[in-house]
Amino acid sequence: MGCNCWNFAPILNGSQIFLFLFFHDSLAHGLSVPWRGTDVKEILRIAWINMSIIGNNLLILREALGLIQSEVSDKTGISREYISKIELGSRSSVSQTLIKSLCDNLKTTEEWLTKNEGWAYSPPSRSAALEFISRQVNKFQQSVIIIVTYIDGAFGSANGFVFIRPSGSISMEGSETRSGYWGKGPMVYEDALNMIKTTNVKVGHIELDKKESENLIHTDLLNVVKRAKYNKKIIDKELKALNPSKYSEMDAAVFNKYPDPHVTRSITDADTQITLSNDEIKQLLEKMTESKTDIQDLMRYMDKKLIKH
Repeated sequence: MGCNCWNFAPILNGSQIFLFLFFHDSLAHGLSVPWRGTDVKEILRIAWINMSIIGNNLLILREALGLIQSEVSDKTGISREYISKIELGSRSSVSQTLIKSLCDNLKTTEEWLTKNEGWAYSPPSRSAALEFISRQVNKFQQSVIIIVTYIDGAFGSANGFVFIRPSGSISMEGSETRSGYWGKGPMVYEDALNMIKTTNVKVGHIELDKKESENLIHTDLLNVVKRAKYNKKIIDKELKALNPSKYSEMDAAVFNKYPDPHVTRSITDADTQITLSNDEIKQLLEKMTESKTDIQDLMRYMDKKLIKH
């Protein structure tokens, strides 16, 4: 015998009816929803998510990844029809299970999908990062590209990308396009820069400090990149900084930006060659900065490690 759920409506108040419809709608589409052990505030947070933001962001990310709705359905287990309704904004709510499935399988975050905060896409590999950048550069020729150099707590500097397009902005975090000489991140970053260089796309750049970097995941990146500087030589400048041969001179600014204690550089002076590790170079630079060591003191230090040919 069927049950007409609307028979219960007269005994529910406004908030209860809203939650009732939220859970009933989610269950009707075969999606599990949090109930037991879930705080009411968390349930309300899920229920009041802005569906227009989710729909728009899902559409932008899907197109940026080069996927059609049926492919998103295959990845997430959510029906193509339901995905279409989300993108069109005809859904009044979605479950936390659905949001998690979209985030896990499309490599995004709940913060970005539901609130436009932080990075839109986190590439699972170096090849995925290059593929993503290539697609944005080649398909969306009217894009403006901003490189965001930030500190992510790992080694060196991460370089994320924000693509501002007529249809909406999309971003990619920079863990796979890292600066410095650790792993293959710099090679991928160099490939990405060269790829962008071949186009006529307008390019901007912004460098974030530690505090700004830490707040990125809770920040709308479009507000961050408003401070970006635009220059035709930005790509060349970044490529130059990635060139190992530029380390033949002790440039404190470059070294601090792209540190790597595992790489040994050679400093040549006349007929002698002094080989120092980057750790030693860093100590030297700190010593020179603190005590204003002159070049004679530097040469005396280097003489102790003299290697004659």
